[in-house]
Amino acid sequence: MKIFTLIAAFLLFQASAFSQAQKNIVKSYPYNNTPAVVLAVDGAVEIVEWDQKLVRLVTTIDAVNFNEATLKALAEAGRYSCSFTESDQGSMILTMLKAQRALTIRSVNIKERYQFKIFVPKGVLVEQVNYDDVAAQF
Repeated sequence: MKIFTLIAAFLLFQASAFSQAQKNIVKSYPYNNTPAVVLAVDGAVEIVEWDQKLVRLVTTIDAVNFNEATLKALAEAGRYSCSFTESDQGSMILTMLKAQRALTIRSVNIKERYQFKIFVPKGVLVEQVNYDDVAAQF
């Protein structure tokens, strides 16, 4: 029975040592009556319409193969900051410039998963595109 308890405790420790870290970042942007918001990001996007004159982006980052301390340090260094500009067609473009680059820490290519929830004024079109499609505008 002691061996079983010891093995169970060891497995529980191993599971917690490799659990994923997660961080939410919330950023709001002024809405200038643009006809559309373009998200140049990789990840699932949920769109919510609301009565505010703001565009709010909630980004959830899952650290797949690194710990919470590293995730926090990367966030503080600005890896997950979002930039925005206006396109020639008048659309608002949001992207995460630094997160588009591959990153290696101690010979390990870090892996991140992103989920986005964007709040836009009612009637505003939201489109998701690849970063490469809009990179020249930044």
